[in-house]
Amino acid sequence: MEKELQTFQVFGAKAIILQFTAILKEIKGVKKAKDIEYVHRMRVASRRLRRNLIVFEDIIGKDATIARKKIKKLTQTLGNARDYDVQIEFLERFKSKLPSEDYIPGITNLQLNLQDKRKKEQKKIVRFLDNLLKDKKLKKNLRNINKLKNKKANLDEQARIFIQSNVNARILSLLNQILSKEDYLYDPSAKKELHETRILFKFLRYELEIFQDIYPEKIKSYIDTTKEFQALLGCIHDCDVWIDSLPEFIRKMQKDNKNDEQRAHYERLKTGLVFLSEDREKERERLYMEFMNLWKKSKDNHLSTQFQEILYLK
Repeated sequence: MEKELQTFQVFGAKAIILQFTAILKEIKGVKKAKDIEYVHRMRVASRRLRRNLIVFEDIIGKDATIARKKIKKLTQTLGNARDYDVQIEFLERFKSKLPSEDYIPGITNLQLNLQDKRKKEQKKIVRFLDNLLKDKKLKKNLRNINKLKNKKANLDEQARIFIQSNVNARILSLLNQILSKEDYLYDPSAKKELHETRILFKFLRYELEIFQDIYPEKIKSYIDTTKEFQALLGCIHDCDVWIDSLPEFIRKMQKDNKNDEQRAHYERLKTGLVFLSEDREKERERLYMEFMNLWKKSKDNHLSTQFQEILYLK
């Protein structure tokens, strides 16, 4: 048992250091802010690292607990910037396909507003990363985890069974949490529950990817399915953000344009924003139908039962 536990610790430490290394690789690019992919990759790596730290917290101890809290703040710091990047990039594509030039002023105005917000976030990111790199406690935590990584380990059949026995319950718990949302999933207006389900699929995917080499080859097809669900629900959430935020943006713009000349300008801008909102509502309907088709197909194929059979090697 002691040998298998040490192998489990080494397995976890390697997974943690891998993701932390991925974060470090992106720092220079994130600070320069010339390409939005640097922030995207760092944010994904920070999310994966947090999941690793949560999964292995019990066997690695306080070093994982302390590091997890620090990395959570990193993910949060990158969050707004990434959201703005995605929206700005989307608007650039959207603007190039507009059916009328009348819509361009409103979309351009919104782009400029988002770009201003993004610049403010960049200062916060650079400041946070500078402080993170100087954090002595975090460095100590990661040094301790790195020492664990270098311990002797043998991932034999006994070790695989031991690791499976420790992670099956948490993976099944995530699956059951998703299934508990099912009644809400049939309601397209259940935005909160659809968003929560997306997060659960993301957690499930990350944990399956951590342990994919521990399970039979067939587990990879289930990882692909979780990716599909996560991607569809993510696109639905993006539409919801537009649909919910645009009316407030329009109201604020109306409030700031009070005299006749300003009101005429406001009406010109509003045209494009209303078109964008209506377009996102249509796209959301299409995405939701696609999500429902995938959900029903998975149910018809008894995907959750097959998944459990693979976990327990039945």
